[in-house]
Amino acid sequence: MVEINPKTAVFEVDVMASASVGVAVEINGVLDEDFEKGTPVPSVGTVSITGPGRLVDRVKYVEGAVDISGATDAVTSTTKLSARDSAGNEIEGLKIEPEEIEVTVPLKSLPPSKTVPVQAVVTGTPKPGYKVGLITINPAQVKVRADQRTLDTMTWIATHGL
Repeated sequence: MVEINPKTAVFEVDVMASASVGVAVEINGVLDEDFEKGTPVPSVGTVSITGPGRLVDRVKYVEGAVDISGATDAVTSTTKLSARDSAGNEIEGLKIEPEEIEVTVPLKSLPPSKTVPVQAVVTGTPKPGYKVGLITINPAQVKVRADQRTLDTMTWIATHGL
């Protein structure tokens, strides 16, 4: 006698589907303070996803990440893509073609900077019997970015008249 256990099996049938979706790039890391990042440029703007229809229907975009920590020049990196739903959650079980792309993150050099003290500018005179007390400035110094000629002439920065 042959016995089959379990006697019944439940399974779900899903139709294979595919779609073309857009590529997003997440930028990670802290950039050197003298640079700012430009808009990432992926090697492709859309990719093909294939898998069970119920999963394909949930995908809103695919995403790859690039680390720009400490960069002082454009960063070009290969990144693996992952499918994401509208909340940014990863959806597994899908084939992404291509599964890796190249992304370039351009960097722009900022103007030179200089740290200068802040000085309070007080205008007018107090009423008789009153005097100006101790003035505290916070922050006591600020970083200024400008062309080098302007920075060379700047020794401090003033508050607006108090």
